[in-house]
Amino acid sequence: MALSMRSNEICSSVFRCHFQSGMEELVSFAQSLIEARTDLSACHKLKRHILSASQEMDEALEELKGGLHTTDAKSAELVAQKKRLEDERQAQTQQLSNLRHQLDSHRNLESKSREMLEVTRKHLEEMQRQVSEKEKQRENSEMIVGIGGGLMFIPVVGWIAGGIMIGCGLADMEAAERAKKDAEAEVNRHSADIDRHTTETYRLQALEREAESNIQTSERRLSSIRSEQQQLASQQAEVVLFQNTLRKCVTFLAVLAGKVDTAEFLCRDVVIYEELERILEDILNHVFPLMGQGKETRLMALSSANIRRLIERLKSVRAMLSLHAPRKGHAIDF
Repeated sequence: MALSMRSNEICSSVFRCHFQSGMEELVSFAQSLIEARTDLSACHKLKRHILSASQEMDEALEELKGGLHTTDAKSAELVAQKKRLEDERQAQTQQLSNLRHQLDSHRNLESKSREMLEVTRKHLEEMQRQVSEKEKQRENSEMIVGIGGGLMFIPVVGWIAGGIMIGCGLADMEAAERAKKDAEAEVNRHSADIDRHTTETYRLQALEREAESNIQTSERRLSSIRSEQQQLASQQAEVVLFQNTLRKCVTFLAVLAGKVDTAEFLCRDVVIYEELERILEDILNHVFPLMGQGKETRLMALSSANIRRLIERLKSVRAMLSLHAPRKGHAIDF
């Protein structure tokens, strides 16, 4: 589907296949027309050049029409490709937006989990401290009971059994141990949450990079298609310009073809000179530039400079004819 950036292949093909031959016949007709003005024996050449030029230019025009159909098909294909890519890019952009939303959510949850982990760690440290404190209290109670023979005096309450006191210490100890285990469970839970959110964040970041890469690829492909569309539009404009110029030439030659039986009168018809000048000037101004620098000498027998000199000769002859004879016809309607 890639288009050549250096030349218009359609125009180049028409130049090589038919236009070159048609142009050579048209130039030969112009030269014979000038010669026939003073040498009527040259009139017999006019018919051959007119018919040959008409045939070649007709075929060139048909080839241009086919070329336009081809560029129209390419243009439609590019439009379809561009639409598909734009839809794909839109879906990719939406996917990227969703991924970033999920990333933000997991990052926020991870941050909150870290905050909660810090709180639960401090709570665990406090529970561990309390367990240690209760352990020391229990050990002290056991030692005092052993010394006091199983009784201990407590102000207000009086003497109580040491076993009762030790039992109360064990209950406090067990409560502290349970609180410590609960705190450890909370620490583990928040640590697991952090790991889960971190893992999910890494996964989403990888998907985010992939989505960004896909969007960049789509953008490059869209840029390439837009460039192809611009180039194709330029080529289509060139083909249309070539076609319009060639259509005038074909119309002119068709008119001449209808007058070939009176060829001896063509060399004295001011309108024929005038229209031929216009056709050659249009070709020189609109078609030759499409050939590219340096191509005209390879594709055609005459250069731009020679064509210009031929046009000047036609104008000179027409000026002389205008002085001695009235116009023989009307301008051709293209």
